Amino acid sequence: MSYEPRILVWDIERCAMIARTYDRWNTNIRPQATIRDERTVSFASRWLGEKKSKTVYFSEWGDGRETMLQELHDRLTEADFAVGWNSKRFDTRAINRDFFLAGMGEPAPYTDLDLMVAVKRKMFFTSNSLKNVTRELGIEGKVEVHDLDALTEAAMEGDAKSQRLHRVYNKRDVDVLADELWPRLEPWIPASMHPNRAIGTVGEACPRCGSTKMERRGLKYTPTGVYQQYHCLSPSCGAWPRGTRRLDTSDLRA
Repeated sequence: MSYEPRILVWDIERCAMIARTYDRWNTNIRPQATIRDERTVSFASRWLGEKKSKTVYFSEWGDGRETMLQELHDRLTEADFAVGWNSKRFDTRAINRDFFLAGMGEPAPYTDLDLMVAVKRKMFFTSNSLKNVTRELGIEGKVEVHDLDALTEAAMEGDAKSQRLHRVYNKRDVDVLADELWPRLEPWIPASMHPNRAIGTVGEACPRCGSTKMERRGLKYTPTGVYQQYHCLSPSCGAWPRGTRRLDTSDLRA
């Protein structure tokens, strides 16, 4: 029996905080000077493997805040893995705050598959922004918006043209992650973050892509023992997994 994890690709957009201040630099804003707190105002998402036409978009102005939050909560609850960019540090914690303030419970546990974290662990870019990584890859990236905060404010105020552009902007980030970055970055994603696609497969199969075209390639040494090492021969993968059974160890540790 094989298992296929549910992988959600998602992205949120937020409005900025508005506060009273007398200084542009090194400003410490007092809570009582806050006019409006920042919050999530829209999200886009799509299940990995679905067509681009299946990317959904929900917003405060189009669907109502309660509906928008519930829709995202339901999707995260259904997900086994959630793919985002800088999601572990920002999106996940930001939306959890919104859920909490709305009186909602925590979504069911899922693995935060942050592609920016994967890039930072395995590579060095002068900038880890989504815009820069897509630029260096030579692929179409984010929608160019001169002032995202101004666009968001106009959309919140009911400007139809701004709302349409905001929708395109938010959905495009999800499409970039799902269609352009995921296929390129998947072979580089650390094993600790990646879904194990070999679960339920009889015999030797690649945990990264599920291919049974595996070759034994030497041994993998760790601080506590030695394991059989494999190489996936799938052209789109090329992973280097190791067996789970320890071949040998030592009674002593350094």
